Amino acid sequence: MTFSATLPGPSTALLMCVVSTDAPTRNQNGVSNTKDVIRNARTAQYNLPKQGMQSFRCSIAIDWEGVFKQLGADTDSSQALLALLQKTRFKAMVGPDGSSSLSRESDEPPPNADIADRLRGSEDGVEQTITGLLKTWAGFMVLSMIPEPSDEYDLALADGKYLLTYGAGGMDIAIEFNSDLKMERVSYKSAKLSGEFKPTFEANPNGFVLSGYAATVDEPATGGMTHFDASFENQTVDGLTLPHVVTAKVPFKDTGMTIQMTFSDFQVTKK
Repeated sequence: MTFSATLPGPSTALLMCVVSTDAPTRNQNGVSNTKDVIRNARTAQYNLPKQGMQSFRCSIAIDWEGVFKQLGADTDSSQALLALLQKTRFKAMVGPDGSSSLSRESDEPPPNADIADRLRGSEDGVEQTITGLLKTWAGFMVLSMIPEPSDEYDLALADGKYLLTYGAGGMDIAIEFNSDLKMERVSYKSAKLSGEFKPTFEANPNGFVLSGYAATVDEPATGGMTHFDASFENQTVDGLTLPHVVTAKVPFKDTGMTIQMTFSDFQVTKK
C-alpha cells in the first residue's frame, strides 16, 4: 500500500475572521462611560495600520520534515514527495484592510502523475491552513474586532471584567475583557455555526500583540465541533511587530497535526 501524505485543510468556518464592516445593531447600556471604555479598548490593542503599515509581502517556509515525521512517512515515494515539498515556496501578501493572498512556486516538477497528485493535495491542505491563519491573525492585528465608540453595542461590567456584545454580518459577537482591557474570549454565533477564540497576548509599548489562540467551532452541517490552536513567535521588521515562527495544530484524524511555519523576507510598505 502506497502511503499518501495528503493533508486536509481545516474548516473554513473555524478560521474565518469574525470581524465585519457591517454596523453593529444593539443599544448601549450597562456602563456609564461606555465610549471611553471602548475607545481605550481599541487603543489597548496593537494595530499595524496605526503603527504605519500599509501592506507587506513575505515568504513562508513549512517544516515539511516535521509534518512527515508525524505522519510516519518513510517509504521511498514519500521521501520523493518530501524532497519536492521542501522546494515549494509560499509567498503571502497582506493589505491594509486585512485581506491576504497566497501563491506558491517550485523549481522542480514531480516525476509522475501519482507524486503530482499527492504534491498538489499536500500543498492545498497547507495553503488552506495558512490562508485561514492569516485571516484570523489579521482580525486581531490589522483590523479591530472592537466597534467604534459611536457604534451601537452592549457593554456590561461584572466582577471587574467587561462584556461587549454586538451584532454584525448576521452574527452575534461577544468579547470579554479583563480589567486591563485585554481580550480574553471572543465568541460568535449565527444560524449555521458558533464558536470561540481564546486569544493570548504579549506586552508591547504600543498595545497587546497577539501571541496565540485556541479556537473551536461548532458547525453541525459539516461535522460538528472542530479545534484549532496557534502560537506566534513575533519579530520586529521596520519597526513593526510581525510573525516569525508560527506553530499551528490543525484537525487531522483523532489527534491533530502540528505544522510549523517560518515567516521571512518581509517587504513592508508604509503609509
